[in-house]
Amino acid sequence: MPDASPLDPPARVLLAEDDPDLRATLRAVLEEHGYEVLAAGNGSETLAILSGVARHALPRPHVIVSDVRMPGLDGLDLLRAVRLAEWTTPVVLMTAFPDLRIRERASWLGAFALLEKPLGIARLLDVVAAALLRD
Repeated sequence: MPDASPLDPPARVLLAEDDPDLRATLRAVLEEHGYEVLAAGNGSETLAILSGVARHALPRPHVIVSDVRMPGLDGLDLLRAVRLAEWTTPVVLMTAFPDLRIRERASWLGAFALLEKPLGIARLLDVVAAALLRD
């Protein structure tokens, strides 16, 4: 995605990642490329942010990027909750454990993409940009 000009409102990414170092790195990279990032450390924090969005207290994200394995509510359950709320927001999942069950469930729930960790930053940026085109 080309960097947004100062006159363009930035695309919003909701990032859910329980590893604080990876979350900080991904947030910095996304912000460097012109995205506005809301970050959460687990699925429950992410649901709280989405609840704020539903109440119009927070702006709606254009893309959700979430780790699959997180304490409490995992990324697949988060995706299911987003779809049950009838939101069409593209959801990009990330996992270090890409087994067939995770792939099938992510596909069935309508994930935009499932990325394998360790992440290639260029691949993440390409997928987020493609998800924005779909939104």
